[in-house]
Amino acid sequence: MEESKNSPSIFQNTNLEAVESKILVPIRFEITTPQDTDHQKGVWLAGSGPPLGYWEPKGLLLKRVQPNLYVREAMFLKGSLIFFKVTQGSWSTVEVDRFGYDIEDRALVVKEPATVSVQVERFAKNGARARPSTKDEHVVDLGWFGKNILGENRLVQVHIPPDYEQHPGRFYPVVYMFDGQNLFDASIAFQGQEWAADKIHDQLYNEGKIRPFFIVGIHHANQRDRFFTPIYDEKLGSGGKLDLLERVIREEIEPALLGRYRVLAQAEHRGVMGSSLGGLAAFHLGWRYPERYRLIGALSPSFWWANYYTFDLISSDTSPPRPLKIWLDMGTRESPYRHRPIITVSKVAHCLKEKGYDVRLYIDKDATHSERAWRRRLPLVFTYFFGNSD
Repeated sequence: MEESKNSPSIFQNTNLEAVESKILVPIRFEITTPQDTDHQKGVWLAGSGPPLGYWEPKGLLLKRVQPNLYVREAMFLKGSLIFFKVTQGSWSTVEVDRFGYDIEDRALVVKEPATVSVQVERFAKNGARARPSTKDEHVVDLGWFGKNILGENRLVQVHIPPDYEQHPGRFYPVVYMFDGQNLFDASIAFQGQEWAADKIHDQLYNEGKIRPFFIVGIHHANQRDRFFTPIYDEKLGSGGKLDLLERVIREEIEPALLGRYRVLAQAEHRGVMGSSLGGLAAFHLGWRYPERYRLIGALSPSFWWANYYTFDLISSDTSPPRPLKIWLDMGTRESPYRHRPIITVSKVAHCLKEKGYDVRLYIDKDATHSERAWRRRLPLVFTYFFGNSD
């Protein structure tokens, strides 16, 4: 579902807290394990929410009732969305596919009492198997940056437009994308799920749907909550160092990029994009530095940060609209509280539209908070920014 630029928001006066259910529903898990399971280690569920241990590998211990069948019942909030995996007590023994690769988190919407049956194909012995590299020939390493400013280095990779060598006089737009380790290469991406930003770009270009541009993938190191956030969160005790990350882009990464490649230096040709906390970071870089970033891609942005600071900031702003082109989106199955993220991002989009901003809001039905979902939406974002129909 897509909300047009001028349509009113149906969520404008919705109380965010009202969407949470207080009704507990029993869910019975029945886990069938492989024949070679080491039963002395036990079988556990690790996942979101208190019954599953907030992703501790020993979250919920299951009971063995048959040679390869483990069961356990737990109570969950009605209407919540839970994610989980099966382990043998550690992440080095997490369930994997039959080839030994990571699998995507399992998901369940809690509606009524139910039995969830899972067949584990295989448990890892020493962690999930490394996947082969999938990055294409146009992806190169720009270097390591950030040590002097952030206290830690980050690898930066660049996807070069496929027609770059054919047009020696042409300069190209650029998009800086956070969590660069997930963009191009399944061998280093989270759970082996890459965005395939390089392949998607080249396919759209070859089909004549977009103008070519540079993609700069900035790998994250540690402390995403510290460097991807615009303000300190008192409740979490972290955050507020986004300006330092912007300094790394401005003082280190961009000079290296411009010194090596033909990249347009004007703000209207420069974008920034990310997902989750990276989406929050992308939005606030554009908001704070419109003289540098005009194209803002915030996929599943964490607008809940610091007690919904982003919405309060926008709603209280009285300055003229910044010259930004903004993409916002959210999936309908991203959170244990299913409607809250949609309500939040919709309130932000509606507020921006009322203030005269160019903003596109996209609600992705049944999409989870995952690399796979963001990959599916990436062609829409690229086309929104660089589509040939503009």
